[in-house]
Parts: sequence; structure tokens; C-alpha cells
Amino acid sequence: MRKTEAKTKVQKLTNAELPKFVEKLHKDIRESAKSIGRGEIQDTVRGYYQTQKHRKSLEEQYRAKLKEGKPCRINQYHFSQYKVLEDQQKKILEEYAKHKKMGRWAMANKGIGPIFATGLIAFIDMDIAKHPGHIYSFAGVVPGQKWEKGKPPPCCRAFKTLVSLIGHSFCFSSKKEGAYYGKVYADRMKQEVSKNDAGDFKSEAERALREKTYKKTTIAYKEYMKGKLPKAQLMARAQRYAAKLFISHWWHEAYKIHYNETPPMPWAIAHGNHTDFIPPPFTVEEVEAGLLESTA
Repeated sequence: MRKTEAKTKVQKLTNAELPKFVEKLHKDIRESAKSIGRGEIQDTVRGYYQTQKHRKSLEEQYRAKLKEGKPCRINQYHFSQYKVLEDQQKKILEEYAKHKKMGRWAMANKGIGPIFATGLIAFIDMDIAKHPGHIYSFAGVVPGQKWEKGKPPPCCRAFKTLVSLIGHSFCFSSKKEGAYYGKVYADRMKQEVSKNDAGDFKSEAERALREKTYKKTTIAYKEYMKGKLPKAQLMARAQRYAAKLFISHWWHEAYKIHYNETPPMPWAIAHGNHTDFIPPPFTVEEVEAGLLESTA
């Protein structure tokens, strides 16, 4: 007869015990922030976004019922509990980011908070990322990179989402004073619009119509028929450009810390006769010297 393994007993916390447990957890995290493993912090980042997703869904349900005048106290209770958990996870990630040089450098940029800062540290392995292109590939932002059905994804989906959110954040911060990457996004957006108006993306519009069926009433279809890209796609292109520049700068500063030497110039500049190297807006050394303040 086959023996079944005994289930591991899970000790549940009472409502009275939970606040003290969370407080102790925060203290433990602060004390051990430097030694948390990459896998554990990756799980925490993923958990944060999962919690946030559930909280938003429950909050939408609550608002919908509130608008209809229906009973919604249970919905309110549930989304409030998720909000508490979300805030707790954010505090843990913030403590982690504050204990890392690259976390402090990242958060000194407007548009980058503790979640983004921690996510970058957690997902980017500098032993593998010998140049920014490795990170671009890992994030799925390399031109022509596709996910073929039935095959493993060519990138890390969680990290791809993180990079996409960073691009969105730069879009939202584009009008804030001192938002370096927000300005990069805004300037790039102007270029994309100008090229689109000039018909430079006609071949891409034609390919979109060939590869996918669109309803004729959609804005996308109408723009593609004109040989242009819809505004949403132009925004995505500009966001991706700003996010990739930020990642290249993150890599540049992380390389100095990880290898204790000056980062090599990009191949296009070192060997391709290009001269348009864009340096980071400030260095890790400047942040560590207190010359800058966190502006996320």
C-alpha cells in the first residue's frame, strides 16, 4: 500500500497577532535587506503586482456597486485588505531598494519609485548582462523579436511588463520639472509624430493590415489605411525609446559597481564610427555624495 506524506502544518495568525508579525517582518527586512536572494525579491515584486491587480479589480467592483446604490461593504472590506497587503509589500521593496546603490541611483530619477528600482536589481543579472543589448533581449524590446506559438517566450514576461510600466511612467512624468527621461519621451514623441505625418511608417502600416484583421470602425484601421500609425502606437514607440535609454544608463552605472571598472563603449560607437553616446544624467557617485535627492 502506498504511503502518503503527511501535510506540513501551516500556522495561521490571528487578527490580533498579524500587526505585530508585520511590524517584526519589516524590522527583519530592514536588517537583512542586503542579503535577500534574487529569487525571493523577484517573487516579492511579482507578488506586489498580483496583489495590486486583485486590489484594483475589487475596487472597481466596489465603485460600480456604490454607483448603482447596491450593498458593497464586503467588496469594500476585501479591496481594503488587499490595499493593506499592497502597502506592506511596497514598504518591503522600498527598504530593499534603499539598501542598494543602484536602487538609490534609480530612485533619484523622476518616474522611478521603489518597485521599479527593486525590480531592475532583482531581474538584471550583471554577470550575464555584458552590454545593454542583453537586457533589451531579456525585456523583449529588441526589434523583430517575436514569441512563436508553442515555443518558450524569448524574454522574461515579468521583466517585459516592468520595462513597459517604466516607459508609461516616463510618459506621465514628461511635464514635470527635472524629469530627464520624461523629456526624452516628449522629444521622441515629437519625432515619431513628425515621421508619421511624413509617411515614414507607411510600410509598417501596410504590414499591420496584412498580419491582422481590424474592424473598419476602429481608429487603428482608419490610420493604417492612410499609411500611418495610430497615436497609441506612436506613444508606445516613444515610451520604449525612453525606457531603453534609461536601461542603458542603469547598466552603465551598474557595470561600474559590479566590475569596478569603466564600462565599455557601445559597439556602434567603439567600432561603428558613431559618436552620439548619451551619458547618464548623473552618476552613482553623485547620488552617494548627496549631490542629488530622490525625486521619484
